[in-house]
Amino acid sequence: MNAVPSLHLTNPSGATRSVRGVIARYEAQSGWQAVADVTLTDAVKWILGHRLVPYADGYVPGWDEAHPSGYSGMLWTAPLYAAAALEERHRRRAQENAEEAHWDAMEASKKVKAAAYDRFWARTGIGPGWWWAFETIVQGAMGDDTFFGAPSQKYGDGRPLYQKRGERAQVLAVALPARLGAWARGRRRYPSWSTIWLALSVWHSSHSAT
Repeated sequence: MNAVPSLHLTNPSGATRSVRGVIARYEAQSGWQAVADVTLTDAVKWILGHRLVPYADGYVPGWDEAHPSGYSGMLWTAPLYAAAALEERHRRRAQENAEEAHWDAMEASKKVKAAAYDRFWARTGIGPGWWWAFETIVQGAMGDDTFFGAPSQKYGDGRPLYQKRGERAQVLAVALPARLGAWARGRRRYPSWSTIWLALSVWHSSHSAT
């Protein structure tokens, strides 16, 4: 029934019949807009001459409310407008897919990061209080331009210590879980900066974490 769009006439009993819808033009920014003042003779001539082609899922604002029983979502339009609308539809679909993939990747990254922290705390056997003390001492000794990254399997499930170098950051050392745990267990009182290297492993590109 909806293989082709309908043509709605403004004056079906008059001598000159005009098409009220749905013939439309398309622009990416404004969407579909109905074309007014098209005679039935011109509409039929354009359709038979392929100057108008059917387009599915075109939305002309207000038309479905005005004609709820006569609007199928299809309309007549020029091939150029149909191609532009189809291209925009594909572009938006690709953008939506890319955004969905981005959010999926972010969620997956959060899960990986959370699992890395779980392994780190489990292997070190220390809590956030000891880590805060350790991090504070390290930054006090090494400078405010140093910071710890998240635990990573790349660094043996340890947390890399970075130093800012301009717009880049260089790995200086890694707080390995086993060494950090042993360091914390060996400190009965608040740890001092002179002992921090017992918990850190100097890191080189060829270093193998143990």
